Amino acid sequence: MNEDNSERDPFEEVAAEFTERCRRGEKPSVEEYALRHPDMAGDIRELFPMIVDVEQAKTTGTGRPPVGPVSPQPTPQQLGDFRIIRELGRGGMGIVYEAEQESLGRRVAIKVLPSEYLSSESRRERFEREARTAARLHHTNIVQIFGVGQHDGRPYFVMQYIRGVGLDAVFRCLATRHMSTRSANGQPNGPAPAGSDLIQAARELLGSRTLASAANDDVMLAETDSAASATVRAGRTPVCPPVSSAGATTVRVGDGSSGSSFSGPMSYWRNLARLFAQAADALSFAHRQGVLHRDIKPANLLLDSDGILWVTDFGLAKTEDFAELTQVGDVVGTLKYMAPEQHERRSDERSDVYGLGISLYELATLRPAFVEKDGGGLKAILSEPLFPPRRLCPDIPRDLETIVLKAAAREPQHRYSSAAEMRDDLLRFVSDLPIQARRISAPERLLRWARRNPALATAAGLILILLVSIAAITSTAYFKVHKANLVTHVQMERAQATADLAVAAIDAIFEEFAPVGSAVSQEISLDNSEEGTLIVKVPPVLSPETAAFLRRMLSFYQELAQQEGNAPALLLKIAAAQRRVGDIYSLLGQYEAARTAYEESTAQYERLHEAAPDDSHLEVSLARVKIQLGQTFASEDEMPKAEEQYEAAHRILQSKLEGGSNSEDVRFELARACYMLTNPMGAAMPIHPIERPRDGRPDSVGRGPYGLQRGPGRPPGL
Repeated sequence: MNEDNSERDPFEEVAAEFTERCRRGEKPSVEEYALRHPDMAGDIRELFPMIVDVEQAKTTGTGRPPVGPVSPQPTPQQLGDFRIIRELGRGGMGIVYEAEQESLGRRVAIKVLPSEYLSSESRRERFEREARTAARLHHTNIVQIFGVGQHDGRPYFVMQYIRGVGLDAVFRCLATRHMSTRSANGQPNGPAPAGSDLIQAARELLGSRTLASAANDDVMLAETDSAASATVRAGRTPVCPPVSSAGATTVRVGDGSSGSSFSGPMSYWRNLARLFAQAADALSFAHRQGVLHRDIKPANLLLDSDGILWVTDFGLAKTEDFAELTQVGDVVGTLKYMAPEQHERRSDERSDVYGLGISLYELATLRPAFVEKDGGGLKAILSEPLFPPRRLCPDIPRDLETIVLKAAAREPQHRYSSAAEMRDDLLRFVSDLPIQARRISAPERLLRWARRNPALATAAGLILILLVSIAAITSTAYFKVHKANLVTHVQMERAQATADLAVAAIDAIFEEFAPVGSAVSQEISLDNSEEGTLIVKVPPVLSPETAAFLRRMLSFYQELAQQEGNAPALLLKIAAAQRRVGDIYSLLGQYEAARTAYEESTAQYERLHEAAPDDSHLEVSLARVKIQLGQTFASEDEMPKAEEQYEAAHRILQSKLEGGSNSEDVRFELARACYMLTNPMGAAMPIHPIERPRDGRPDSVGRGPYGLQRGPGRPPGL
């Protein structure tokens, strides 16, 4: 699909600029571009080094930039029975040529030790060991050695030609394409590659080369040099071409006689697992022969166009019957794919499993397993955890992730104990069968971290112990405080019960000495035939001593109220008790004492009303006391003060009535207030608030402080 340049993705434009500068022979800095484009810094640091590799490979005719100390040497024309056709590549361990074995008429590859290494006994011995080691391994997934020889004192060995590409080249191709797709879609974790991409990419890398000779058009050598082992190509390596929409790819295991086709969303993962099962099978065979590869990496895994994976480059292999050729302190292998124990010059079958696991990780995620930061590549491998594959690509099946993480575990005891076990789990995954490996639990992951980082684990443990101790101390203190609070609460409840008991006792005393209605005169009916039935009110039996005693009892109410924090219930009792004391003093004719009690009651009710303005009972009680207070003024002929209290009571009650309160108490007290305002003579008679008329007779007789009196309608002169 063609796109207008104006609509190109910004990342693609930056990548195109970087690529063009590389092609012009410049050496642009990846970090410079990352700093210039901070929003793309992560993708730039991950992708641009691959672009550098690809562009350098194109200019050298090899699968990677030229490395190693090998100096340019003239290509020989003949090596015994072998006619040299062309040079395929060179690296630190030798030069590889494409040749024809004239006696048999077959295409072969020949690896020759560089002349500058002829004087090094260890180099010669290692070169010969590679040939002998590989020659004893006859497996359908291991590049076969045909023979060895010497020409003019230079040793060489003859190998099988394989038309294929290294998995590192396939990785770079797919990663570049995948990164571009992710960037174009704006997805940080893009979808998995199509099922056919793995094999299809290898085929396109093979088919798109410009070869120097048409006769070599179908040949690709399995590079056996650890320094230049990506793949040795006869022409230039292209930038990954776009993958056409192809069908399912057939991937063969073993001798390639039978195959299984895969397609659909799982095809890429199953193809990948089947390919690595081939590599694991080859390693298992080598291990049974007493051979450790010690340099397993994508560059040493060759994928041909038929979907067969070949294990190459046994230059660093270790065998049971060969002496160790490395010097003390030497570390062999490729840093990123070396098992941690190899840095201590220890290795076994599980070390090869580790390299295969890291390679599988990169082909599954299309990301490098470790990214070197400030020269800390070795530190990252030895200390930093492997980033979970599914966090990079959620499409990766969980079982495949489990296989990868088990194979690439840092500690050898946590890996597959053999390549055969890894192969079997990969084939179980391919067949949709349960795998044997199990995911690492959180406690086990923590334990492994502690073993890798004992100092940090010790510090973390001490901190944890400290936190637990603090938590324990805090919890103990909390429970003690909680217990103390419970005790305090119980004591408060007991104190409250005591206070309630005291209040009840005081209430009982008031009821005993001044019960409700005690200030009301008792009515006695007298039958007088001449004047009719008279109702005589007998004054209650009260004494000044009783009033004084009850007044002293008020102090207990007040003390209890203060102890209870001025509880409204107790304050209400105090107000009511003060009114009752005022009633008693009023009936005894002690108006000044009554006035004092009423004023205290009024003040108390007003304070309560301010705290609870919506309480209608408080307003009625306040109006009632004001009427009683007004009567004390009227009894001493202080009518202006009396009327002031009556009017205040009238306003309160009238407001309640207008507000919709039509209760009997409101109407009765309002009637009293009106009566007091309109009948000064009646106002001068102390009438108890609850002393209501018994019937409608106009000549009812009542007793006030002045003796027997008739009501308002009594005949004059009585």
